[in-house]
Amino acid sequence: MKQLPLHLLHLLALLVAIHQASCSYKDRMKAILINQQGVKVHPDIPIAVYNVSLNDMPKTRWMGVIQSFGPAKAKMLLDTVMKSIFPDELRPLIDYVAGRLDDYIAQPFADELRGVAEQIGADLGDVVFLNLMYEVNAGCTSIVVQDSQGNIFHGRNMDFSFTDVLRNTSVIINFQDQQKTVYSAVTFVGYVGILTGQRPGGFTITVNERDENAKILNALVALVDRKQNDFETAVQVLTDRDLIAPVYLVIGGLNPGEGVLITRNRLMKSDVWRMNETDYK
Repeated sequence: MKQLPLHLLHLLALLVAIHQASCSYKDRMKAILINQQGVKVHPDIPIAVYNVSLNDMPKTRWMGVIQSFGPAKAKMLLDTVMKSIFPDELRPLIDYVAGRLDDYIAQPFADELRGVAEQIGADLGDVVFLNLMYEVNAGCTSIVVQDSQGNIFHGRNMDFSFTDVLRNTSVIINFQDQQKTVYSAVTFVGYVGILTGQRPGGFTITVNERDENAKILNALVALVDRKQNDFETAVQVLTDRDLIAPVYLVIGGLNPGEGVLITRNRLMKSDVWRMNETDYK
């Protein structure tokens, strides 16, 4: 399997940014409102919680979530995102990636993307772009703190512009192996990776933008959540693993002092700042 070329991802990010800069904020918000007719935001309704079985085939494991959420609603919200930030001129570029998905996206994620596209009746290229959206159109902030009793708190925000869409698609997913939850994520319907996750009894993790946009890290974070059980192992893996681009990773644990900010370059760590260190360089 090839890595998605860094220059291709940078080009996609640059062209999307140019497209957004050429559209006024008012025009973008108008497009979102027009495309969201019939979708109401209910901020007082608790976020939906679903179980996804890792024992199911990748192409079908998201079927229960999508059927319960509503394929038509998911498709309308995906169309809203595409029409608000994705220029039609870039369609050949994203279709190129979608047509060679197995060359660039590891399993089981490639088949999960295919399954999501089939189940909501969407173009595979649109679903691929949705899952690259953080890489080309995001900023975010995370914080991990400890109170006077030694309890660890880990929080984050996602700085996307289309917040109404995110409210309507936000879900909590419990990923299960043999009906036992092995990790959980706060995510969005149609997004198969993890930017905000936790291993019960182990650690929490969030991905955060660092300067340059590009990082295909959702698959990496999901891999760590699936195979690592404890805070220190997760820190070690995410410190040493080669990445496609720079990124900040924030990890929280269960015990006092278990909080870390990993500043990553592509091929090596830049800095690891632990919670009990007061001199950050």
